[in-house]
Amino acid sequence: MNSVNHDNRLKNVVDCRDSTRRYYTRVFWNKDYLKNAKRDIMIVMPGIVEIEKPIYNVLENVGVVEIGVIRLDGTDGEIRVGYETQNQTARPEKDFKPVKGELIFGEGEIRKTILAPIVDDDEREPTLQFEVHLLDPTPGPGVINFKGLGSTKSTVVVIRDDDSKSLCFYVGI
Repeated sequence: MNSVNHDNRLKNVVDCRDSTRRYYTRVFWNKDYLKNAKRDIMIVMPGIVEIEKPIYNVLENVGVVEIGVIRLDGTDGEIRVGYETQNQTARPEKDFKPVKGELIFGEGEIRKTILAPIVDDDEREPTLQFEVHLLDPTPGPGVINFKGLGSTKSTVVVIRDDDSKSLCFYVGI
């Protein structure tokens, strides 16, 4: 353990190795300095957050598409990330139900799911699509070194039509 004096605040730095043999550092601030603070541990491996796949292909009758959001390269502390849909060729309320919200990754959590309802109609339509975007990633209390979003910040949901024209022949006898 090393003691470091920075801006007249004493902190202890502990170099550690986790089960995957990656090195990280935990910082313990002087308790007198932080007597009004809620935590005396600074969390330094919070990871990044990104959407699991760049494209989700679904049939119109799927009901709900489940979009995976994952946390990589660390799971220390709490991370919050917003999300919302954005229409492209798919029409809000007619082809999909717009969603907007926030996911909260707690300590150790690595996967969350965004549920986006798909509207099944009887219209014959071309293939349609809309996007889901991650927004405003925010580290929780005591989290430092948060890198934000990973490379897959959004995904395209492709809706394939399940309505086909069929010919019916009636033979009168």
